Amino acid sequence: MIFPECTLIYSYGGYVYFPWGYKNERGPDDDALQALGRKVTYFGGYKFWGPASPDFEYEASGDASDYMYGVLGVDSFGFEIGNGFKEECDNFEEQVMPNNLPALIYAAKPAKKPLSLVKGPDITQFEITAGTLEDVFAAFVVASDSLKVNGHANGGHTTGDQGFARIQIFLDVHLNDYESGNITWETQSVGNDPENFEATISLGVQDGRHTIFAQAMDNDGYSGPISGIFVGVSRID
Repeated sequence: MIFPECTLIYSYGGYVYFPWGYKNERGPDDDALQALGRKVTYFGGYKFWGPASPDFEYEASGDASDYMYGVLGVDSFGFEIGNGFKEECDNFEEQVMPNNLPALIYAAKPAKKPLSLVKGPDITQFEITAGTLEDVFAAFVVASDSLKVNGHANGGHTTGDQGFARIQIFLDVHLNDYESGNITWETQSVGNDPENFEATISLGVQDGRHTIFAQAMDNDGYSGPISGIFVGVSRID
């Protein structure tokens, strides 16, 4: 099976890089490759080693990211983490791992359609709180098209300057499995960035754990990565 996204992890250097690496030239999908690289860079404060970027260090042939993208068409990037080639175990567990885990978790979110989902808005805040009535919850969602892709020293990327079209919330169904009739809430956006969405959710479901998913779409028609949160329902007689 060929997966549509490949993450290469090396030690060390403090860079995030993506194709092309064997030459200082942008690839055919540079807007998407840059978007993913920029968003991963946002989490750890690493330098952005992308083609035709100010921090491009040097041409390097033979890296697997070029092969995965050029031959297999896989969205790929390299992640140089840590402080040395032989990292101390305690330092890795106490610093390197917790500092980089959020970026790796984020990179997994758009893996189903990485060349598309990375261009869309990100859910940057997602909260569910109990309401005053039984079976009623309040959902608060904040989405941004620009924060992760342009919210650092490498700002100005084009996938982060669109307005919003909508934010959607889904109950107990992942958006990839959505069918007509599933419970959803939706807001038509006014185009602000960041965009806030508040909804009153009347569950009317059985006791137990339920999952609520959220996704935002920009005015260019690009949906962003999906975020989810668990809600526990327990009625007291």
